[in-house]
Amino acid sequence: MSKFPPTSAGEDGRAAQGHYHLTVRQMSGASRRGPELHGTAAVPRPSLPSTGTGEGFEAHRTWEQMLSKVGYGAIHWPTEYGGRGADVIMQAIFEEEYLLANGPERITVVGQKLMGPTLMAHGTDEQRRRWLPGIVSAEVIWSQGFSEPDAGSDLAGLKTKAVADGESLVVNGQKIWTSYGVFADWMFALVRTDPEAERHAGITFLAIDMTSDGIEARPITQLDGHAGFAEVFFTPRSARPLPGRPLATSASCTSWPGSLGPGAWPRAP
Repeated sequence: MSKFPPTSAGEDGRAAQGHYHLTVRQMSGASRRGPELHGTAAVPRPSLPSTGTGEGFEAHRTWEQMLSKVGYGAIHWPTEYGGRGADVIMQAIFEEEYLLANGPERITVVGQKLMGPTLMAHGTDEQRRRWLPGIVSAEVIWSQGFSEPDAGSDLAGLKTKAVADGESLVVNGQKIWTSYGVFADWMFALVRTDPEAERHAGITFLAIDMTSDGIEARPITQLDGHAGFAEVFFTPRSARPLPGRPLATSASCTSWPGSLGPGAWPRAP
């Protein structure tokens, strides 16, 4: 168990000096050291197949769904969205115990750590109702569409674009190094919606159904023979009506935000 410096602190475990100690509630969680995890969601033995295969990916989805049913799906999420409202210390305890139990790779990490918090902070009520339950239950797995062949770290150089066509958005372009791109159900992507704007503006954060027509996810086979990443191609016919609006737009950004999360994205008009 991790050791924290002894200090005088309140119920939340926080001290004025910035140190932490375990509260009664946190010590109760830390003292379980694996049996609770083993008892309510037995870690698969032998280990699950690679997430870079279809069989392995679905086996990990099943594991994630089991974790969700016993309350370990997204412990850091607020309770109103299906989480436990765990503070940072309880999150650290869980992560340590999960590692010690040799728990499987978490394929929900993109949805839980990126898409979910962004929806909570900047999505509409309709969007939160539609997508958050599927993320926490692992019924819907998300991938991230940021990098492009000529726009890796420099997202301001992205060329994938989306053009409005009635109630649909027609996406045209390519993403690369997309984790779980071959198997994910949805992708959140950055696309250029205003080609006349400055490089750091006119970019929209868009949710894309990976079953839409005209989307091709080509596996990038790694040395182990598995497809942990993908190249994703969008052709001009990849249009499908999407209820609600794009989640957010960078039209009012003066500099590129460093990460997803509260405050990182301006709200769409």
